[in-house]
Amino acid sequence: MKPGWERALAPVVILTCVAVAPAALSNKDALALYGRAVQLMEATALSMPELARAGAPLTDNARASLQTLRSLGRQDAAVTWSLLSNMRAYLALAEAIPRPDAFPAEAGRQFAELRDLFHQAEANFRALLETKEAALRNPDPDALAH
Repeated sequence: MKPGWERALAPVVILTCVAVAPAALSNKDALALYGRAVQLMEATALSMPELARAGAPLTDNARASLQTLRSLGRQDAAVTWSLLSNMRAYLALAEAIPRPDAFPAEAGRQFAELRDLFHQAEANFRALLETKEAALRNPDPDALAH
């Protein structure tokens, strides 16, 4: 290949990456992800006593959001945003609190998993919003033209 082919294909690669938006998770998968995140919030709080006290309201709010989503049986954007906000605040709080000298390695793995789940949940939320926005812009929402 000729030199510089990377620059010629760069716009194609960028457009392909932008055009392929990830699909929102199914309700079952999203609830499983959120449920695991709440479990990890509860588990990691035990590794840092200050986090257990300061993070309790955030964990309680996340648990309540999860229960609401389960009772709705669907991914409501406002409730999902509340859950994400509490997860984000909990992770920020966990970073701000000094870790004890005897910080368990398992707790470190749990925090890493919680951060990964947060990023997955955030990507799912963006996909959920894109799906809702596309449905609003659809000129034929009842598919009558087919």
